[in-house]
Amino acid sequence: ILSEGVIPLARRAPLETSLLLIDCLVEFLRLKIHEWQLTLEDEAGEDYSSIWCKRVDGPVGEYVDPNEALIHTMTAACEECCRRNDPELAIKINSALTEPGWKIFERVRHHLYAKFPALFRVQIREDILSYDGYAEKEYDREQAEMIREACRHFGSDLFSPEEYDGIVNAILRGPDREEFREHLGERDS
Repeated sequence: ILSEGVIPLARRAPLETSLLLIDCLVEFLRLKIHEWQLTLEDEAGEDYSSIWCKRVDGPVGEYVDPNEALIHTMTAACEECCRRNDPELAIKINSALTEPGWKIFERVRHHLYAKFPALFRVQIREDILSYDGYAEKEYDREQAEMIREACRHFGSDLFSPEEYDGIVNAILRGPDREEFREHLGERDS
């Protein structure tokens, strides 16, 4: 149904399809938080999606976990919105992905920012500058792709030299080695 019904529908009505799939994912997460014993406030929207959905983009088909298939379909519909190269449509889809507050929606936004940087310059800049964990925290694949693509696309025009130096220095400094080893536990080699 997702690959043969929803994807063609997204090509014809991308915003409406995206909004419907976003609502479906919100309901899915609401049902799952009881099972996972989480609330949105527990860990600032942490939904552990990096565990149950390794990539936000990917195939939609028979051999994909149903949870991942929903995310992949929603991402494909959102990409279709962005392919229209309409800034108003991009703002609407970005707003719809921001509102729920869960990590999975942030990951999809970062994926879109990386794939369509020209539509999201302001949002990319804000997200990169507002993230305070470059030296201490792990960040997901989509966030790393967003940063890489923003640097490729905008070069030195995205940040002032001071802002750029602050971000690069924090990334290069990385986490405290002892704390990171403690975090890794037995996985440390």
